Amino acid sequence: MDLDVWLSPELWNKSPERTLSYTVDAARMAEDLLRRWPGKVVFCIGSELTLFMRGILPGRSLVMRVRRMRKRPSRAAGSPALTDYLTRAAGEVRRVFSGPVTYASLVWESVDWSRFDFVGVDHYRDSRVKERYVDMLQPSLDTGKPVVVTEFGMRTYVGADTSGTLGFGIVHIPSKVLHELPIIGRFVQTRLKGHSGKGRGAPGPRDRRDPAGSRRRRRYRGIRTHFRRLPGTHEPSPKV
Repeated sequence: MDLDVWLSPELWNKSPERTLSYTVDAARMAEDLLRRWPGKVVFCIGSELTLFMRGILPGRSLVMRVRRMRKRPSRAAGSPALTDYLTRAAGEVRRVFSGPVTYASLVWESVDWSRFDFVGVDHYRDSRVKERYVDMLQPSLDTGKPVVVTEFGMRTYVGADTSGTLGFGIVHIPSKVLHELPIIGRFVQTRLKGHSGKGRGAPGPRDRRDPAGSRRRRRYRGIRTHFRRLPGTHEPSPKV
């Protein structure tokens, strides 16, 4: 199919030191893939690290860091700690990986893109930004480097783009929590809050349960990239 592989290992909510060690191990394995398929592998050194890694913003959890970001957005946007980490990570990764390198940034993160081959931006289009979606990419385009929207899309229900939560608001949280519990979760399906629409393909009043909930959850849990030892290598596999 002549597809390229963009490899983005993730280790959420860990320290910069542990995150960097994991990322460099993954980059070393990515080099083995690049040797087998020259020009077909791009390595992404992280994704939205201001929120998903400890040490950039105060807070031991994602929720705590999101709250800090909302209180002081300017501090989150131009964090010296993020700049220092990305500078170090880009250098360490390039020592073991010879292919193109990028980072999947939040649209408001300040990144020195001179250290990367592509500008990566996680950029979602909803009702709040639909009129200026492309304009918000202009600072990235002004770098003169290729720009890749590394995350995009919207959940598939009527009104998802107006919920103010990128569509997360449709989920009935109590049923979701019960579904994720051991044993009892097998008997409880994640439900939707009853958002319905008249349009073609929209869920009707009886479609309040989420029949694909468990399947989707398994897919989300699989987002974290796991590596196994490749034939002919002797490096230990990174552990999540």
